[in-house]
Amino acid sequence: MHAMHHARRRTTLAAIVAALPLISACASSDDAREPSDEIMPPSIAFASLVANEWSVASVDGAPPPSGCVPTLVFSDLVPSSGKDVFVGRAGGLAGVNRASAEVTVGPDDAIRFGPIIATRMAGPEPHMRFERAYLDALQGATAYTVSIDGMTLTITGGAKVVLSSTGESPR
Repeated sequence: MHAMHHARRRTTLAAIVAALPLISACASSDDAREPSDEIMPPSIAFASLVANEWSVASVDGAPPPSGCVPTLVFSDLVPSSGKDVFVGRAGGLAGVNRASAEVTVGPDDAIRFGPIIATRMAGPEPHMRFERAYLDALQGATAYTVSIDGMTLTITGGAKVVLSSTGESPR
């Protein structure tokens, strides 16, 4: 029995060693991507988009200044006249001010924000600069993606906005 156990272990080990070149060839292909690079198909991304509260991680690679925590929530999205097109509201804290806009999502990965309305409070200049860049980026948005794990929303068009799920559902 002891000899049979060692023979089975050697056979298993030999099979693993024989498979390593095939596994490494697959892993080193040009198509290999980090999990964070993988995105959800638009039909699933839409569900994640509306099921999360989002916190802005960066606008064109620049993180928010210390103490500035912009957020974004999508709400009241209902089917529109177009195929797979939804219209609703998007809003949250833009940095210093609260902001909101009508939003159109779809078809596929398309996203468009209508005119943005915001309160008019003043704040620290770095927060105000970031807020302007963030709102301008949303105004120029044309597409969005959600990472395969549902934790990162990326909005592109004008500037690139990267948002992280807060883990909270919209209220």
